[in-house]
This record gives sequence, structure tokens and C-alpha cells, in this order.
Amino acid sequence: MEPVRAPPYELHDVEKSPTPDMMYTEDDLPHTPSVRSVTSEPEPEYDDPNWDEEGEWLEDDSPYPEVRSAVANFDDPTMPVSTLRAWALGVCFAIVMPALNQFFDLRYPSILVGPLVAQLIAFPLGRFWARFVPQVRIFGLSLNPGPFNIKEHVLVTIMAGVGAQSAYSNEIVAAQRVFYHQNFNFAYQWTLVISTQLIGFSAGGLTRRLLVAPASMIWPNTLVVCALFNTLHSQNYVGFGNRSGMSRERFFTYALFGSTVWYFVPGYLFSALSMFTWVCWIAPRNVKLNVLFGYRSGMGFSLLTLDWNQIALIGSPLATPWWAEANVVVGFIFFYWILTPVLYVIPEWWYVLQCSVYHIFEANLRHSVIVALLIALFFIVPVGMIEAVTTRQVGLNVITELIAGYILPGRPVAMMLFKTFGYISMSQGILFTQDFKLGHYMKIPPRSMFCAQVVATVIAGTVQLGVLSWMFSTIPHICGQEQADMWVRAPVAKYL
Repeated sequence: MEPVRAPPYELHDVEKSPTPDMMYTEDDLPHTPSVRSVTSEPEPEYDDPNWDEEGEWLEDDSPYPEVRSAVANFDDPTMPVSTLRAWALGVCFAIVMPALNQFFDLRYPSILVGPLVAQLIAFPLGRFWARFVPQVRIFGLSLNPGPFNIKEHVLVTIMAGVGAQSAYSNEIVAAQRVFYHQNFNFAYQWTLVISTQLIGFSAGGLTRRLLVAPASMIWPNTLVVCALFNTLHSQNYVGFGNRSGMSRERFFTYALFGSTVWYFVPGYLFSALSMFTWVCWIAPRNVKLNVLFGYRSGMGFSLLTLDWNQIALIGSPLATPWWAEANVVVGFIFFYWILTPVLYVIPEWWYVLQCSVYHIFEANLRHSVIVALLIALFFIVPVGMIEAVTTRQVGLNVITELIAGYILPGRPVAMMLFKTFGYISMSQGILFTQDFKLGHYMKIPPRSMFCAQVVATVIAGTVQLGVLSWMFSTIPHICGQEQADMWVRAPVAKYL
């Protein structure tokens, strides 16, 4: 088989170094005897709706157009990653963001500060550090290694987001204090939180070959993050230098201002636009009509809304493939509008049969924690594959609650623990896997990723427990009905 001239590489203008290792011009392309280059068009082994069948396929690039548009196909291995600056910013975000999210988690309505906030704030902070901090060394480490680069930015964002959201097991601690008057020591609480987080991290690491390495596992939400990184660190784009048009910074400013102004319309001035149940306005006292079309107390047949918070409640539709969104709509109509009304008069002996089936397995499920972990390990690969393609995660919270309710009857705390180890271990593992894919796209060394994730997870869990203990000691009647400042969100309501 004779070598064939490789097709032109698609170059990206992201943090180009003077001498990158994998950048070629049109007249200086390497010749490769690759079998893939010889074949005219590789065929996937299965029907992949994201596969680019018409585009020119490159050996050193992704066969998926959305990946090629957001991820660079070259790397600069000399670019510093695990720097003192990156770790300092990452640890600060790993302390501040989990503390804020834990503080507002018990309030209604709650506020969530996501990784996007850290991604945007870390960029000017890193540039400020690079400009004003002196270039000296401390214990052999450079305090200012030069310009704030894209790999440092990715590492900071990963450390900020890996434990930003309030840990699920913290709700067990809160429920034990509020409803069962069980106030155990900090060692028990810390072990509970860290174990669920790190077990999920381990599960995610074991699935890297299945959920990270394959090119078909594209993770659309991660591509959005990659595109933003490339936008912030790009050196050549529209509106910059001799290129005409609106710059990305100006477009972002206009979009931010417009969305902020519009938020006050459905969120404050005319809240009916947020839950636009226009059918119920026709006959507000008609019970059957409200049961069918009501949003709060009905089945929600009227799906119109002009509030982006409602639209993106289960994930931004901008990053979801259209066929996945159509699948969600069809599934929603079938299960909630057709199957649910049918099951509402369902014979009672069906439930008896279901209960008897669970009791058959009850005698063999003595070690409930092992069973919960086996459930998480069994589902993490198929659920992760679904989310890697569709951005939709199939939750195990209801399934683990049903299983725990039958094998551990009359033990609510044990049921909450079973649910946490069975569901959160899988969910946290998928979250870590998504970060692994982000590091894979942005060429972050695996060892730096591992250290950053583990350290940030331990710091975030410890900070959240400290904030939770402080809140229970300073806020009167927290999570109680007599609380006057809206700190009334009952964590155990999710479990019962």
C-alpha cells in the first residue's frame, strides 16, 4: 500500500506558540502511510446521527463537525499547566463557590453559582496576575510563569466546578439534625460526604476507556465550554485587528445586557409569562381543565413559556442535538400525557405483584451498601453513553428509593444512605467523566487533572460541611415552618 498525501489540516487560532509541534502549512504537509488516509470515507460501525458523512474526514481531526469547530487539532506541550498561579486561583474558587452554593441551598428559592461563573471570572483574574505579580520564585516555583494561558484557565475552571454544587449527602446530615434530632460528630459527616464524592470519582476514572477515549462520545455540553475557552483565548477573530465585523466581546456584552433586562419581565413584572397556562385563564374554576393544563397542580399540557430559566431547567437546548430534543418531547408526551392517565386507574393487584417480586430478592440483599454501589457501577456506562451523545442523564434517584424502600422498610436514614451511594456515586462519576473529556479536548495532562479534581473535591466537601454547621448554629429555626427569612427548604422532602 503506497503512502498517500494527507489532506490539509484545519488550523485553529488558539494560543499559538511560535513553534508549536503540530502545525503545518499548505506547502509543508507530512506524508503518512496511514490506512485511514487511504480509505475514501470511513464508515461507522453503527448508525451515529452526529457522524459527518459528507464532510472531508481528516486523520488527525474528529469526524464530527461540532467537535472540529470547537476543539483544536494541535497541541503545544511546552505550555505550562499545573502552575502555582493556576492552583492558587483554583483553590480559591474551590472554597468560595461551594460555600456560596451550600449557603443558598437551604433557602427558597435557591441560587446556584455554576462553573460558567468561575470560567468567566478566572480569565480577568489570571490576566491581572500575569500583569502585576512579580516574576519571582518561591520554593522553586515561579510565581508568575508568564501570560495566563488556556490550559491554566481550564484547570482553574475544573477545580471550581468539580465540587461547586452542594453535595447530596449534606442533605442527609441536615435531615438527621432537623427531623430525627441526630447530631453526629464532624468525622462522621466528613466521611459520609467525601466517600460519596470520591467513590463517584473512582467510578468515573474506571470508565475512561468507554466514555472518554472514543470519538463518538462527544459530550455536547463540554463542547460549549471548549468553544468559550477558545473564544476567550483566541488571537485572531472577527472585530480584532484588520478583520471587520462585531467583536465577540461586544456581542457578548449585548447578549448579556439584553438577557438581563428581559429576565425582569417574566421574573418580576409579568410572572405569568414564565408559566404561561393560558388555557386555565379561560375557565379558572374548572377543575378538570386545571388538572389537564395547570402547571403547578396539573399535568402541564400548556407548554408555552417565555422564561429562559424554565426552558433551560433540565439543560440548555442550545447544546442538545435536535434529534435528542425531539426524543425528549415524544417521550414526555407518551409517558406523562398518555401512560400516566392510564396508570391512574390501574388495578391494585399490579402493585401487589411488584411488591412480591421485590420481596423475592429481599432475602439476598443483606449488604445494602454493596448493592447500592453495584447499581451505580452497572448503570454508569449506559447512562454515561446516553448523556455523552444527548446531554440527557437518566437519573437513578427514584429506582434506588424504590429498592431501598423494599429492602430497608421503616429505616428512612438507611434509605437516604442507600439512595446516595446508589445514585450520587453514578451521577458524580459521570460529572467527573465529563471533566475528563474536557481535559481530553483541551490537552490537559491526566496527572494534573487527577490531582486537581481530588484536591478540589476534598476542599469543597470540607467547606460545605463547615458552612452547613455554621448555618445550623446561627440561623434560628432553620428548615422549620416558623422560619421567617425563607430558610425553609426541607432537604428530606426529596427522599420522603
